[in-house]
Amino acid sequence: MKRLTLFLFLFLSGCTLFDPSAEVGQTLSRMNQAYKEKDLDAFMGLVDKNYQGNRDNLKIAVENDFAGFQDVDYRTSVFRTTVDKETGIYRSSVYFVRTVRSFRYGIDNQNGETVLTFFKGENGLKLLKMPDPPLYGLIVP
Repeated sequence: MKRLTLFLFLFLSGCTLFDPSAEVGQTLSRMNQAYKEKDLDAFMGLVDKNYQGNRDNLKIAVENDFAGFQDVDYRTSVFRTTVDKETGIYRSSVYFVRTVRSFRYGIDNQNGETVLTFFKGENGLKLLKMPDPPLYGLIVP
């Protein structure tokens, strides 16, 4: 009985130590906060240097969002994450609610689901791939 209890304790504590969805959720929270604060350096610091898309265009699109929108608010929730431990690639299904306030067009609310890909390196998770239409960088160059 003691062995079973010890095994269950170790198993359950091991499950809580590595929660890839929580890791992605923390990264998205930092990205969302950088967007809210219009902090381009903080946001781009969470985008991988090998971003699969045009990283420079993403940066310009984010700058355009900051200039063109009065306010952008993201709420994200990670539904499921799969991890390739050999490559450090995380693929996450993410639900989002995005509220955009524009000087010109007023308020626009959108919600949906997207799949984001992250790479886990020495400095934590970084956005590696985002499908079109993008979750971030709405005003494309």
